[in-house]
Amino acid sequence: MPDAIAYIDGLNLYYGALKDRPALKWLNPLAMVERLVPHEEINLARYFSALTIRTPSDPDAPARQAVYFRALRTVPKLVIHEGRMAVRTKTGVARNSTPPRIETIEVFEEKRTDVNIASYMLLDAFEGKYDTAVVVSNDSDLTTPIEMVTSALGKRVITVNPDSAEKLSRELRAAATRSLRTINPTLLRDCQFPDTLTDAQGMIRRHRTYR
Repeated sequence: MPDAIAYIDGLNLYYGALKDRPALKWLNPLAMVERLVPHEEINLARYFSALTIRTPSDPDAPARQAVYFRALRTVPKLVIHEGRMAVRTKTGVARNSTPPRIETIEVFEEKRTDVNIASYMLLDAFEGKYDTAVVVSNDSDLTTPIEMVTSALGKRVITVNPDSAEKLSRELRAAATRSLRTINPTLLRDCQFPDTLTDAQGMIRRHRTYR
């Protein structure tokens, strides 16, 4: 089998395939990729995600993410690359306000993830670490590095869209050697971690909201 490395955009995967499916959030992403591309030998999975920020509406989010990251670190061939979440203030006209009313809101923006994915994908290609890159993301910002990997470096790139098939990025599809249009929820269900895991700190339990 060709040697392959998986590059998994954690938040893109979450918002595209998992956010509205609580029972599927306890996902082993390496197992998922191996099922999606059974003819590739996945030697390494790089998982990219920003650290969640605590908010009044969801104060437990960072704690849940920390538990999930512990579960991810039990996977021998998986490495986590952490980005960061930035808070930005935006001002605009409030929706459905009569008369028009200006309001200011705070929005969260993920930083460094797409750059980190592109950098590692190119570096690993230059160093000859893979024949095939499997990119789990629907972020069109990755189009240029994928074109470089395929055209200039002669590697294969398989893109996996975590979102619905209708939202598949045309740019990514055109740049990749092969593109998977979406991820079947049944496959996600089959690739869940066990309800309990163990690491050096002790027992890791599936969060009660991941049901």
